[in-house]
Amino acid sequence: MSLAEVEACRDDSLTSRMGGEPGVEYVASIDYAEKRDLTVGCVCHQEGSSVVVDRMDAVRPAPNRPTPVNWVSNWIHSMAAAFPGIRFIVDPHQLVSVIQSLESRYLIERYEFRAGQGNCELAMTLRQLILERQVRWPAGCGVIPGEEHVSPPDNLEHELASLIVRELPGGRFRFDHRNDGRHHDDRSFVLAVACQSLVGRPQNDAVRWEITSPEHGGLLG
Repeated sequence: MSLAEVEACRDDSLTSRMGGEPGVEYVASIDYAEKRDLTVGCVCHQEGSSVVVDRMDAVRPAPNRPTPVNWVSNWIHSMAAAFPGIRFIVDPHQLVSVIQSLESRYLIERYEFRAGQGNCELAMTLRQLILERQVRWPAGCGVIPGEEHVSPPDNLEHELASLIVRELPGGRFRFDHRNDGRHHDDRSFVLAVACQSLVGRPQNDAVRWEITSPEHGGLLG
């Protein structure tokens, strides 16, 4: 996806929400990384055929300060209090202890990858929704507190535009990021999980992929 395609999904009328409204189904997806990658929590809901990002919170570990797992627990507590009836989607491989301690209190769904098939479905769902402008988010979505003015920007939009596609066995694909310590795919992953939970699998399973170098097609460097 190009930066222009991604930026077309920005909705300047939206702001990061501090709470939800009664009767709305909210879904929260979480991706946790202790040392190398970002930890991200995302809250979304559906409006018609579109997915709206209500908020996206991200934290970056420091070289000598890993992200504690209780960041996730605290975030779940906060979102459950702010968005009544919210449903959480969590990777059991990363956060089984958090799930076990909180699943009796909150609606927590364990996300299973199904040996690569799940990754392929996530990539197709996210790409389809963005190209059809069926997902919307506020300006600055996914910015880490204190990094609002860094250049180039490090937010959801620039992360999405820097994604690369990797081929998997069996003709499947997944999105990924360059392993250079600067690029990430954590914000994209939680958005894709929330979108798939709200709208289901992509409507067209016969999606044709054209794999190009990251230097072409308008992608970020």
